[in-house]
Amino acid sequence: MARKAQKPVGAGTIYVVCPDDGAVPALVQDLAAVAQPAAKVVALPSLSDALEQAGTQPVLVLSLAPAAGLAQLLEADMAPQEALQAWIERATALRADLRQARRRVVLLDRDALVPDALAGLLRDRLGLKIRKADIPTAPKPAAPRLSQALAALLLQSSEAAQDMGDEFEAMLALPGRTGPLSPAEIGDILAALQGGADPRAGQEEERDLLRAGLTQLQDQLAQSSEQTEMAETVNTQLQSRLSEAEAQARQLQEDAQLAIEAADARVAALEAERDLLREDVRQQQSEQQRAVNDAAQLRAALVPAQERAVRETELRAQREAVLGTALLDREARLDALTTQVAEQKDQLDRAAEAHAALQATLEELSSVYSSRSWRITEPMRAVRRKITRS
Repeated sequence: MARKAQKPVGAGTIYVVCPDDGAVPALVQDLAAVAQPAAKVVALPSLSDALEQAGTQPVLVLSLAPAAGLAQLLEADMAPQEALQAWIERATALRADLRQARRRVVLLDRDALVPDALAGLLRDRLGLKIRKADIPTAPKPAAPRLSQALAALLLQSSEAAQDMGDEFEAMLALPGRTGPLSPAEIGDILAALQGGADPRAGQEEERDLLRAGLTQLQDQLAQSSEQTEMAETVNTQLQSRLSEAEAQARQLQEDAQLAIEAADARVAALEAERDLLREDVRQQQSEQQRAVNDAAQLRAALVPAQERAVRETELRAQREAVLGTALLDREARLDALTTQVAEQKDQLDRAAEAHAALQATLEELSSVYSSRSWRITEPMRAVRRKITRS
């Protein structure tokens, strides 16, 4: 896990601790030599000595990965369990030292150093200036040894060793080689065992343990590969279903868009129809008002006529008492006036009929506004109004 870059405290000296064998890797020496200006590499036997001499400057701790460190003990002719216990004790002591000075320590896997990544770390943490063109090429990684395979199996058999390896990986400033052997590496090691190429071939018990463990690990990797293929198949099916779902979603979206467009068209048609109805209502109201005015005028004209008719009737009655002929003439005029009044009454009746027709139209318009279709389309008209305003 890469640490957050800190402001370099100083440049010119690289303080290094190699807890496994004390030898500084050649890549560190090469990068120090091509730095501008060249840096000095100071290797110290213990982390406490390095921290004391470095002051506030970070210290590089170049340690072997758990499997490589345990393999080193196995190659020193230690029994497997003895080597595992010795590695756990040594790793526990190193972990305690690293925890105490974790902010000032840069832990690296010495067998997994990459030139570009290491140059970037030295530039960020120590302030070294290293040109990209001067960075050496990465060395070819060494083939896994049989002792490393045995060490990997021993680490998997101990929960304490696994926890130690997980913490080692978490403390690394650059990615290291802490994972299991690859299927190809396991195949090469098994072939070497079958060919008798083990440099420690005299220890048959370890060879049998290593062969059995590697075979089991190979079977587990094969099962894992089958599970991976099944997972890929399931993933492909899920991707296909996802594509179908996306296609259906697009189709639904298109259908919804068409429905919205149809609803907009329907709303527009209803609004046009509403405007026509409003215009008809306005016209009918205007006609009704004219009819009311005409009726008022007729009533106003009818009152004087009725008054005149009454007066004339009274006068005719008075005159009939005096002159019969004159009375007949008056009666004739009264009949004419009565005919005129009847005509005006007919006009009032026609005005009343027009008023009733107008009232029926208003009631029909009111039923349209209160109908279910009008209420159902209200949201669409509201959406249309918002779209028109925007």
